[in-house]
Amino acid sequence: HGMILFSNQILEIVNFCMNSLRSATRAVKKDAALLLDNASRSSLK
Repeated sequence: HGMILFSNQILEIVNFCMNSLRSATRAVKKDAALLLDNASRSSLK
């Protein structure tokens, strides 16, 4: 019975990590898009 609880905890931790990674990559993509946008704008000037 304890093993089921244990694996549930692991699943929750894994889900939490995956969500954190997802939001982190979303933020990084947003930053990268902004950087690229700024770079292309400054190169057009």
